[in-house]
Amino acid sequence: MSDSDTLEAQLIHQILGGARDEFRLLVELHQTRIFSIIMKQVGNRSVAEELAAEAFERAYFNLKSFKFRSTFATWLTRIALNVTNNYFTSRRFNENLRNESFSIDTHELAHHSGDVLERAQYFRSFFAAFGTLSPKLRDVLSLCGLQGCSYEEAAEILKIPIGTVRSRLNQAREKLRRKLEELTI
Repeated sequence: MSDSDTLEAQLIHQILGGARDEFRLLVELHQTRIFSIIMKQVGNRSVAEELAAEAFERAYFNLKSFKFRSTFATWLTRIALNVTNNYFTSRRFNENLRNESFSIDTHELAHHSGDVLERAQYFRSFFAAFGTLSPKLRDVLSLCGLQGCSYEEAAEILKIPIGTVRSRLNQAREKLRRKLEELTI
């Protein structure tokens, strides 16, 4: 167990013991990473902020179910992926696709070279296609493809074998490629 895991375990025990205000320290330790995970999936800063807040809220209210079988970061990442998956199946996501124009400035990948309008359309298509993937495929693609997690890390977070991570990642990439072709034709 690392020093940060030990600190987190102490904080969790304190929170469960009634020191609820200490949860802000867990938020401070993980907010940048959780926001990044969600932002790379949704591509919209305000939506990512709302979903990250929801993930921390769920973690707070479900902290008693954390069993210390994995790191808190792994458990929290799983919650963030669940929150994002719920968003992609929501009416709100579909309304956002129809009603809001994608702001290229809100996505960190916007700084690549090329025409801004083409990039904006590509990202809009990417997030639309990404949202059509099943949660299992979205989770693996998000962790390995967008976050840069190793297969081993993704397998631990998702609680699936490494071979399943590889298989789902290949399926996700293929389905995403086909959907992007459909959307750009």
